[in-house]
Amino acid sequence: MAALTPAFWSLETQSYWLEFYSNSFASGVVADSVKCILFSVFTGVLACKSVTILKLLRKRRSQGEKRSVGVYAFASLILSTLFVIGTILYCTKVLLSLEQAMCAVATWDTERGDVKTSPLMKCRAVIRNGYIHDTVDKVLRLVFALNAQIILSIVNGVLVYRVCKVYSDIWMVRVPFTALYLLWVVISFIELYTSLNWYWGVADHGGLFRLAFQELKHLAFALSFVFNLLVTIAIAARRFLAIHGKSTIPDGGSFPLNNRKRPAYNKAKILLVDAALPATLSSLCILIVYSQSVQHWKNTVLNAQGILAVLWLMSSTMTPHLIAIHHLRAEAKEFSRKAETVVTDWATFKGSLDMDVVATKTLFGFKHEPTPAGKLSV
Repeated sequence: MAALTPAFWSLETQSYWLEFYSNSFASGVVADSVKCILFSVFTGVLACKSVTILKLLRKRRSQGEKRSVGVYAFASLILSTLFVIGTILYCTKVLLSLEQAMCAVATWDTERGDVKTSPLMKCRAVIRNGYIHDTVDKVLRLVFALNAQIILSIVNGVLVYRVCKVYSDIWMVRVPFTALYLLWVVISFIELYTSLNWYWGVADHGGLFRLAFQELKHLAFALSFVFNLLVTIAIAARRFLAIHGKSTIPDGGSFPLNNRKRPAYNKAKILLVDAALPATLSSLCILIVYSQSVQHWKNTVLNAQGILAVLWLMSSTMTPHLIAIHHLRAEAKEFSRKAETVVTDWATFKGSLDMDVVATKTLFGFKHEPTPAGKLSV
């Protein structure tokens, strides 16, 4: 839940060019390519989950349910759309940066320190004073960072909503979580000011720049892990207490469990789905790697940090999908169970009614049966 600026997600075209020009291993290019592949694969996974949600919603409607889509299902569909947009932006940025970096390598004159003039090859980006000024790259990186920030804001908003539902009867829990979430939203978007100031010439405010680049930068990463950890602990604690009969869950905050399964299975499902444990573990990994990158500014650590950020974004985006699917499937099973109960009760009632009719007809026929001919009653 940190303010992931454009530089956090991917390298700029200039960095690609320097890696190619130095004839060293292009670790940054490889890392960005791997992240593009991860985004593409996970987009397919999210598409499958979204199709599952739409099928369950259609099934619920066919069963006569006229309720609204629901917060979790609606948020999941929005997140899937935003993630697809983010994947397109990211992979487009990587391909265009590669194309411009290779073009710069081909047209750069090392002896003169200038661009070779050739009518056959002309780069889109401008190379000035040994630096590539790629406006398209800047736009794509900034829009992707904003898109990722919106995704994380929605996901964490859903988690706060979940905590408020589980603790709807305890305001002392709801208020701190809501305040912590709002604090992060403010900090995260303030930190984007550094990128706007560097790359887009936004008005320079020294105090705001120092606040965003120094004081709040490390706080945002720590706040990310603290928020996710508190969400996991708060939800899991009350669920486990409810399982052992030491607490009750208010209406609207239920998480249907399968009583036929072992308690360990239900607890694991609570942690992995309802309590968003994968997102918490991902944020912990990012915090550890980020602390290493602050102490040791190495390309390997930075590349690992970027890949972990993608995995964290993926695990966070998946959380509302899993919650929505779990609740919709539980609703479908409950409807089927009630329908089966109604059918069974009706069959039992109809069977008993038919037996009463048969008994009545038998008794009535026995009393009024005509005397056979040729026989006299004694």
